[in-house]
Amino acid sequence: MEYTHQPVQAEEVLQSLIVTPDGLYVDGTVGTGGHSEIIGKEISSKGRLICLDRDSEAIRVSSVRLAPLGSRVTLVKANYAKMDEVLQDLGFGQVNGVLLDLGISSHQIEISGRGFSFNRDEALDMRFDCDDQETACQLVNTLSSKDLKMILKGYGEEKKAGLIANAVVKERKKKAITSSLQLAKLIQSVVHRPHHSGGKHPATKSFQALRIAVNRELENLKEFFDKAPFIIQKGGHRVIISYN
Repeated sequence: MEYTHQPVQAEEVLQSLIVTPDGLYVDGTVGTGGHSEIIGKEISSKGRLICLDRDSEAIRVSSVRLAPLGSRVTLVKANYAKMDEVLQDLGFGQVNGVLLDLGISSHQIEISGRGFSFNRDEALDMRFDCDDQETACQLVNTLSSKDLKMILKGYGEEKKAGLIANAVVKERKKKAITSSLQLAKLIQSVVHRPHHSGGKHPATKSFQALRIAVNRELENLKEFFDKAPFIIQKGGHRVIISYN
Protein backbone atom coordinates (compact mmCIF):
# COMPACT_ATOMS: atom_id res chain seq x y z
CA MET A 1 0.00 0.00 0.00
CA GLU A 2 1.21 3.51 -0.81
CA TYR A 3 -0.51 5.09 2.17
CA THR A 4 0.10 2.92 5.20
CA HIS A 5 0.95 5.95 7.38
CA GLN A 6 -1.14 6.14 10.54
CA PRO A 7 -2.02 9.65 11.75
CA VAL A 8 -0.53 10.69 15.09
CA GLN A 9 -2.77 11.90 17.93
CA ALA A 10 -5.85 11.01 15.89
CA GLU A 11 -8.34 11.25 18.76
CA GLU A 12 -6.85 14.49 20.03
CA VAL A 13 -7.09 16.01 16.56
CA LEU A 14 -10.75 15.08 16.19
CA GLN A 15 -11.68 16.30 19.67
CA SER A 16 -9.89 19.61 19.19
CA LEU A 17 -10.81 20.31 15.57
CA ILE A 18 -14.42 19.27 14.99
CA VAL A 19 -16.74 21.89 16.45
CA THR A 20 -19.71 20.79 14.32
CA PRO A 21 -20.05 17.77 12.00
CA ASP A 22 -21.71 19.97 9.35
CA GLY A 23 -18.80 22.42 9.27
CA LEU A 24 -16.10 23.40 6.79
CA TYR A 25 -12.55 22.27 7.62
CA VAL A 26 -9.10 22.54 6.06
CA ASP A 27 -6.23 20.08 6.32
CA GLY A 28 -3.41 22.35 5.22
CA THR A 29 -0.81 19.57 5.08
CA VAL A 30 -2.69 16.52 3.79
CA GLY A 31 0.42 14.38 3.17
CA THR A 32 -0.72 10.83 2.53
CA GLY A 33 -4.19 11.58 3.88
CA GLY A 34 -4.09 9.96 7.31
CA HIS A 35 -5.62 12.85 9.25
CA SER A 36 -7.94 13.83 6.41
CA GLU A 37 -9.34 10.32 6.29
CA ILE A 38 -10.42 10.36 9.93
CA ILE A 39 -11.71 13.93 9.66
CA GLY A 40 -13.68 13.08 6.53
CA LYS A 41 -15.31 10.15 8.30
CA GLU A 42 -16.15 12.29 11.33
CA ILE A 43 -17.95 15.09 9.48
CA SER A 44 -21.46 14.63 8.13
CA SER A 45 -22.58 14.47 4.51
CA LYS A 46 -23.20 18.23 4.79
CA GLY A 47 -19.67 18.89 6.01
CA ARG A 48 -16.75 19.72 3.73
CA LEU A 49 -13.02 19.15 3.99
CA ILE A 50 -10.50 21.05 1.87
CA CYS A 51 -7.13 19.26 1.63
CA LEU A 52 -4.01 21.19 0.66
CA ASP A 53 -0.41 20.19 0.08
CA ARG A 54 2.56 21.68 -1.75
CA ASP A 55 3.72 18.23 -2.83
CA SER A 56 2.13 16.95 -6.05
CA GLU A 57 2.92 13.37 -5.06
CA ALA A 58 1.11 13.84 -1.75
CA ILE A 59 -1.97 15.08 -3.59
CA ARG A 60 -1.84 12.07 -5.91
CA VAL A 61 -1.49 9.52 -3.10
CA SER A 62 -4.05 11.11 -0.79
CA SER A 63 -6.59 11.45 -3.62
CA VAL A 64 -6.63 7.65 -3.88
CA ARG A 65 -6.94 7.19 -0.13
CA LEU A 66 -9.70 9.77 0.23
CA ALA A 67 -11.70 8.79 -2.86
CA PRO A 68 -14.30 6.80 -0.82
CA LEU A 69 -15.28 10.04 0.95
CA GLY A 70 -16.61 11.44 -2.32
CA SER A 71 -17.76 15.04 -2.55
CA ARG A 72 -17.06 15.76 1.11
CA VAL A 73 -13.40 16.19 0.21
CA THR A 74 -11.69 18.59 -2.21
CA LEU A 75 -7.95 18.34 -2.86
CA VAL A 76 -5.86 21.28 -4.07
CA LYS A 77 -2.12 21.51 -4.69
CA ALA A 78 -1.32 24.66 -2.73
CA ASN A 79 0.74 26.10 0.09
CA TYR A 80 -1.29 26.40 3.31
CA ALA A 81 0.04 29.96 3.63
CA LYS A 82 -2.21 30.77 0.64
CA MET A 83 -5.25 29.12 2.22
CA ASP A 84 -7.28 32.33 2.03
CA GLU A 85 -6.77 32.51 -1.74
CA VAL A 86 -7.71 28.84 -2.20
CA LEU A 87 -10.92 29.25 -0.21
CA GLN A 88 -11.84 32.33 -2.19
CA ASP A 89 -11.20 30.53 -5.50
CA LEU A 90 -13.46 27.67 -4.34
CA GLY A 91 -16.20 30.07 -3.31
CA PHE A 92 -15.96 29.43 0.43
CA GLY A 93 -15.94 31.92 3.28
CA GLN A 94 -14.57 31.38 6.77
CA VAL A 95 -13.98 27.85 8.03
CA ASN A 96 -14.74 26.06 11.29
CA GLY A 97 -11.29 24.58 11.74
CA VAL A 98 -7.79 24.21 10.32
CA LEU A 99 -5.27 21.42 10.88
CA LEU A 100 -1.54 21.72 10.19
CA ASP A 101 0.86 18.82 10.71
CA LEU A 102 4.19 20.57 10.31
CA GLY A 103 7.52 19.24 9.15
CA ILE A 104 8.20 16.26 6.94
CA SER A 105 6.33 13.01 6.36
CA SER A 106 7.76 9.50 6.45
CA HIS A 107 6.58 9.15 2.84
CA GLN A 108 8.82 12.04 1.78
CA ILE A 109 11.80 10.67 3.69
CA GLU A 110 11.49 7.09 2.50
CA ILE A 111 10.04 7.31 -1.00
CA SER A 112 10.35 10.77 -2.54
CA GLY A 113 14.01 10.49 -3.62
CA ARG A 114 14.54 14.20 -2.92
CA GLY A 115 17.41 13.94 -0.46
CA PHE A 116 15.51 14.41 2.80
CA SER A 117 17.23 11.37 4.31
CA PHE A 118 20.86 11.34 5.39
CA ASN A 119 20.82 7.53 5.06
CA ARG A 120 20.20 7.51 1.30
CA ASP A 121 22.32 8.59 -1.65
CA GLU A 122 19.86 10.91 -3.40
CA ALA A 123 19.98 14.24 -5.18
CA LEU A 124 20.26 17.06 -2.63
CA ASP A 125 16.88 18.63 -3.36
CA MET A 126 14.66 18.88 -0.22
CA ARG A 127 11.83 20.76 -1.93
CA PHE A 128 8.28 19.98 -0.86
CA ASP A 129 7.08 21.60 -4.07
CA CYS A 130 9.15 20.59 -7.08
CA ASP A 131 7.88 23.68 -8.91
CA ASP A 132 9.88 25.87 -6.52
CA GLN A 133 13.21 27.08 -7.86
CA GLU A 134 15.63 26.87 -4.93
CA THR A 135 17.04 23.50 -3.82
CA ALA A 136 19.23 22.46 -0.91
CA CYS A 137 21.99 21.80 -3.42
CA GLN A 138 21.92 25.43 -4.50
CA LEU A 139 22.04 26.68 -0.91
CA VAL A 140 24.90 24.40 0.06
CA ASN A 141 26.97 25.28 -2.99
CA THR A 142 26.38 29.03 -3.20
CA LEU A 143 25.79 30.55 0.25
CA SER A 144 28.64 32.07 2.20
CA SER A 145 30.00 30.35 5.27
CA LYS A 146 28.33 33.04 7.39
CA ASP A 147 24.90 32.50 5.84
CA LEU A 148 25.17 28.72 6.07
CA LYS A 149 26.09 29.01 9.73
CA MET A 150 23.04 31.21 10.36
CA ILE A 151 20.75 28.63 8.75
CA LEU A 152 22.24 25.65 10.60
CA LYS A 153 22.22 27.43 13.94
CA GLY A 154 18.95 29.30 13.55
CA TYR A 155 16.80 26.53 12.07
CA GLY A 156 18.62 23.48 13.42
CA GLU A 157 20.13 24.66 16.70
CA GLU A 158 23.32 22.94 15.55
CA LYS A 159 26.10 23.68 18.06
CA LYS A 160 28.84 23.07 15.49
CA ALA A 161 27.18 25.17 12.79
CA GLY A 162 30.30 27.25 12.16
CA LEU A 163 32.58 24.24 11.75
CA ILE A 164 30.11 22.52 9.43
CA ALA A 165 29.63 25.66 7.32
CA ASN A 166 33.39 26.12 6.95
CA ALA A 167 33.81 22.46 5.98
CA VAL A 168 31.06 22.75 3.36
CA VAL A 169 32.68 25.80 1.76
CA LYS A 170 36.09 24.10 1.75
CA GLU A 171 34.72 20.86 0.27
CA ARG A 172 32.73 22.52 -2.52
CA LYS A 173 35.90 24.21 -3.79
CA LYS A 174 37.11 20.70 -4.65
CA LYS A 175 33.81 19.41 -6.03
CA ALA A 176 30.17 20.35 -5.81
CA ILE A 177 28.13 18.80 -2.99
CA THR A 178 25.21 17.27 -4.86
CA SER A 179 23.93 14.28 -2.88
CA SER A 180 22.39 13.77 0.54
CA LEU A 181 24.84 11.03 1.48
CA GLN A 182 27.80 13.15 0.41
CA LEU A 183 26.66 15.97 2.68
CA ALA A 184 25.82 13.63 5.55
CA LYS A 185 29.28 12.06 5.47
CA LEU A 186 30.91 15.48 5.38
CA ILE A 187 28.93 16.61 8.43
CA GLN A 188 29.74 13.39 10.28
CA SER A 189 33.45 13.92 9.60
CA VAL A 190 33.22 17.37 11.20
CA VAL A 191 31.12 16.38 14.20
CA HIS A 192 33.37 13.35 14.86
CA ARG A 193 30.55 11.34 16.35
CA PRO A 194 29.70 7.91 14.95
CA HIS A 195 26.08 7.13 14.16
CA HIS A 196 25.09 4.14 16.26
CA SER A 197 21.84 2.25 15.93
CA GLY A 198 19.10 4.03 17.83
CA GLY A 199 21.08 7.25 18.24
CA LYS A 200 20.58 10.57 16.51
CA HIS A 201 22.54 10.93 13.29
CA PRO A 202 25.12 13.78 13.41
CA ALA A 203 23.50 15.33 10.33
CA THR A 204 19.96 15.38 11.77
CA LYS A 205 19.90 19.04 12.83
CA SER A 206 21.69 20.27 9.70
CA PHE A 207 19.27 18.44 7.39
CA GLN A 208 16.33 19.84 9.33
CA ALA A 209 17.74 23.35 9.03
CA LEU A 210 18.32 23.12 5.28
CA ARG A 211 14.84 21.68 4.71
CA ILE A 212 13.24 24.52 6.68
CA ALA A 213 15.26 27.10 4.73
CA VAL A 214 14.53 25.60 1.31
CA ASN A 215 10.80 25.42 1.94
CA ARG A 216 10.55 28.71 3.86
CA GLU A 217 8.64 26.86 6.55
CA LEU A 218 8.76 29.52 9.25
CA GLU A 219 7.82 32.29 6.82
CA ASN A 220 4.81 30.24 5.70
CA LEU A 221 3.77 29.58 9.29
CA LYS A 222 3.96 33.28 10.13
CA GLU A 223 1.89 34.14 7.05
CA PHE A 224 -0.75 31.63 8.13
CA PHE A 225 -0.88 33.00 11.68
CA ASP A 226 -1.30 36.53 10.32
CA LYS A 227 -4.24 35.40 8.17
CA ALA A 228 -5.84 32.89 10.58
CA PRO A 229 -8.17 35.39 12.34
CA PHE A 230 -9.73 36.18 8.96
CA ILE A 231 -9.86 32.55 7.77
CA ILE A 232 -11.33 30.88 10.86
CA GLN A 233 -14.75 31.99 12.05
CA LYS A 234 -15.48 32.91 15.66
CA GLY A 235 -15.60 29.77 17.78
CA GLY A 236 -13.54 27.82 15.27
CA HIS A 237 -10.34 25.96 16.08
CA ARG A 238 -6.84 25.63 14.69
CA VAL A 239 -4.87 22.49 15.53
CA ILE A 240 -1.12 22.38 14.92
CA ILE A 241 1.20 19.40 15.35
CA SER A 242 4.96 19.99 15.41
CA TYR A 243 8.00 17.98 16.49
CA ASN A 244 10.73 20.53 15.81
